[in-house]
Amino acid sequence: MSYKHQILAAGYPLFRFVNVARNRVASIPGKRLRVLVFHDIPPNCIEQFSDQIKWIKRRWKFIDSETFGSIILGNRPLVEDSLLLTFDDGFYSNYLVAMSVLDPLNIKALFFVVSGFIDTKSAIEARNFIATGIRRDLSPDSMPSHWKAMSWADLRKLQSSGHTIGAHTATHVRLSELNNDLEFVSEIVTSADYIESRIDRSVNSFAFTFGDYSSLCKKAFVIAANRFQYIYSSLRGDNAIETHPKMVCRDTVAPSDSKWLIGSLLEGGADLIYEESRSKCCGWLE
Repeated sequence: MSYKHQILAAGYPLFRFVNVARNRVASIPGKRLRVLVFHDIPPNCIEQFSDQIKWIKRRWKFIDSETFGSIILGNRPLVEDSLLLTFDDGFYSNYLVAMSVLDPLNIKALFFVVSGFIDTKSAIEARNFIATGIRRDLSPDSMPSHWKAMSWADLRKLQSSGHTIGAHTATHVRLSELNNDLEFVSEIVTSADYIESRIDRSVNSFAFTFGDYSSLCKKAFVIAANRFQYIYSSLRGDNAIETHPKMVCRDTVAPSDSKWLIGSLLEGGADLIYEESRSKCCGWLE
């Protein structure tokens, strides 16, 4: 755990106390609306992931993507602290934890998948794809042995279990590095249309790859805004506070993170750091 994360984790009791106290003295208690994003869940971390989810479930109300959308569009009231669970990239481990951990708890998640990754046919092809786009810092030979993609059949099974599929580009490119309009359309629009054709269900949510401010750009936002109803970043923030449905904030976490670190992030412990970035991105959509 990094030094900054250690400080955040240590501050969880204080952040929790401040938020509870503020709600008790407020004339109208404020409810929170947040989104968590996981990526791969290693086999040796599934039990820890399950413990994290159960711990969070005792403190937050997990909601599905449809309910989340209704709330941020103003069509449904936010009556309690609510949380949407998302996964990025399309790793097969996501399917495993959905079946073994989430479904028994009746938690329905939103899975943002990279269409080209789902299309890989072998372990070698998947590893080469990951090294090209998802994890450029790793060579195929240095990757964990369990890394592979979900299949289209897996995605359809997730849908039949009540989960939702979203788009996450075609190749996991960093969109801020593109210049050609045709590349933007191929990565954002064509990819989503292809996913729809394979799962036979509309895809109305898109998540930026990488998701930090340096990976975001106005051109990509404009193109995505014309195609999708909801756009997700990985900028931290409370979506109950003047959130644009095409600028949804998410907290990136991992199975290795401590419960107090996750709790601190959900309590808004790091939100202020992202305030300027959130404001700039929302300005692109005006």
